[in-house]
This record gives sequence, structure tokens and C-alpha cells, in this order.
Amino acid sequence: MMKNVIFIWLFIIPLNCFAQNNLTSRLFTKQELKEDLDFLFSSLENIHPDLYYYTSKEEIEKRRHKLENELPDETSRLEFAKKLVPIISSLGDGHTYLNMPIEVLQNVWYEKSVLFPFGIIIDNNRIFITTNYSSDSTIQKFSEIVSINDFSSKEIIQRLRKYISAELDFYRDIRVQRSFRNLLWYEFGFEEFNLKMVYNNKDISCFVNGITRTELEQVYEKKFKNITYKPFSFYTIDDSTGVINFQSMSNLKGFKRFLKSTFEQIKKDNIKYLIIDVRNNGGGSSRLANALFDYISFEPYKMAEKMEVKASKETSKYIKKRHLKWFMYPIYPLFYLSKQARPYFFNKPGNLSSK
Repeated sequence: MMKNVIFIWLFIIPLNCFAQNNLTSRLFTKQELKEDLDFLFSSLENIHPDLYYYTSKEEIEKRRHKLENELPDETSRLEFAKKLVPIISSLGDGHTYLNMPIEVLQNVWYEKSVLFPFGIIIDNNRIFITTNYSSDSTIQKFSEIVSINDFSSKEIIQRLRKYISAELDFYRDIRVQRSFRNLLWYEFGFEEFNLKMVYNNKDISCFVNGITRTELEQVYEKKFKNITYKPFSFYTIDDSTGVINFQSMSNLKGFKRFLKSTFEQIKKDNIKYLIIDVRNNGGGSSRLANALFDYISFEPYKMAEKMEVKASKETSKYIKKRHLKWFMYPIYPLFYLSKQARPYFFNKPGNLSSK
């Protein structure tokens, strides 16, 4: 079996947790959660083509049994998720993950909680401020955060990594920094922030309050209202070197138009060296990569030597339930990713992700 490439998106949530109203306050019994665990792992093993490729089944079962043995008689959905999500993340497959409960975001995070008022990047277990949304305008961009509320940056990063599924540590940290504000609230519940920082080799201490979701959106709009996001762009850094900033693998037609005009400019300006920057690219349709390779490869190439699809009974049953045609079953992963299929799989009650 070819194990180099696995395309699978799994959004699975314990069923008992969605069968009830008032999910943010309801407590679930140990028996209910054990039944949910049985269903979850049964579904994962049936659907996934090679669930234990990165982490052994023995190791995952050890962690699962530890969770089962430590369950109290009653547990909230959020507390259960905080223990379960790291187990799924430890599978090491970036496309197989559980998100935190969506109703917690809707009913608590958006309405009641206050959040970390900075944008950050992570580099080598160090946290640097990139954007300041707080009321303290003296805090400078690229200040290094040494600690938050007496927790070192290194410890904070380590504790947040456990919620992220990824094959590579580098990509795991990229995803931590993208969700840092959410994860920090989930793990620590901070609403006030005592920061120790370093800027220009000077130690700085300050205290800032958290920011509400509404306040964050207002500040964000004010700071970035004149900035237009470009999923792909081209610029030159000298007379002979150009850069394609390739941030999104979606919108094939738009990308093809971009490539045509860009390579016409490259030819016109006699650009000899081309840098393709994919540091902020989270993936997507490989058809965009094909379109790019068509311009830069002078030899035939293969995107993948071989792909195998596992069509499980669970997925076929789900597709049938959505009234899809029988001839789509063998290629459901490709259809699943298409624009036409998204309404069948996303934004439905019971789905863990609302992407």
C-alpha cells in the first residue's frame, strides 16, 4: 500500500453530546462518554485508510484507556473535549482531528469571555507579538513574550500543541499561532494578562486586560480596513529576482489568470530567479499546484505515484442519506472537497467543524 499520501477529512463528534439541548451546561455520565468513545474509535478505524500509520494502535489505546479510567461520574462537554482532542491529535495526521465544541464558541466565547489582545508568531519555542489590539499602544511589534501570568512561553506552547493535529512540528506550531487566542482561552481561561517581555534587549513588564470578540472585530476592522487580502501575488526584490507569494490553494480559474499575467511579466522583465513562498499556505486543491508546475517544469512530472481510496460503509451510508448518485461513491473524497458537495457535509447539525 502506498502510504506517502493520505487524503482524508474526518469531522467526528460523540453522538450523545449532540442529542441534547443546553450543551454548555449539561453534564454527561461516564457511561455515556464511554459509549461515545466506542463509537468514535469504531468510526475512525472503519473510515480511515491507515489510522495508526504515525502513532501505534497500542499507544493510542493506552491513552484512551487512561482517559476512560480517569473519567469522573459526570463531566461537561468542554472538559471531556479537552481530554479527548489531544488523543486524536496524537494520531499525527493533520487531516484527522477534533475541534473544540462549537456551542462553547457560540454561547460562551463569543458572548462572555475576553481574549488575548495580540496577534503572535511562534519561532523556536518563542512567542513574538505581531499585532497589538490592546489599549496599551506602547507595546511594540516583535516584542518577545517571555511569560504570560507567570507561565513561560515555552510551557504555554507545549500545552497548546497537544490540541493540534499535524505530521510536522513546524506545521503544528503554525496552526498553534493561527489559533493561539482560542487555544489559550481553552487551556488556561485567562482574561487578564500579566506579561513579561523583551524588546531591544530591555526587559518589560506590563498588565493588559483581555478583549471581547466584538471589540477585537472593531479594532481589526480599523487597523486593516484598507488592506486587501491577496491569496496569491507577485513582486520583485531586485532586477533579476521575483517572488510568488502563494497563500491559498483555492480558486483555480483565478490562479490560472494570475499565473498567465505573472509569467508574462517575468518574461518581459527578464526575471532569472523565482522564489515561491508557501510559508502561509495551509493547503487545498492540488490542481493549483499542477497549474504552477506547468509553468516551471520542462519535464513530465507526477504529483503522486499512486492514490488509494477507502470507501467505508459509514461514508457510503452517509452519502446515500444525502441523496447523492451511486456513481459518486468510488470518488467520494474528491467530490467531498468540491464546492458542490460542501452543503452536504458542512454546516449541518452534528458536524464538529463549521468550515
